[in-house]
Amino acid sequence: MSNMANTEEVHVRNLLKIHNGREFYKGYYSVGKKIYQDEGEVVNEGFALDKEALDILRAS
Repeated sequence: MSNMANTEEVHVRNLLKIHNGREFYKGYYSVGKKIYQDEGEVVNEGFALDKEALDILRAS
């Protein structure tokens, strides 16, 4: 049995900036997490939400 040491990376991104200012994405953000597992696998998890939901998430 090996001793696993995973590295996690969490990010919040402004979708308006990622999509070159397209108005459809105004006020929306993506929240994601990457897990770099010891055996080399990378697991991605994430979702998108609007500014109001992001503020609620940050407050909790």
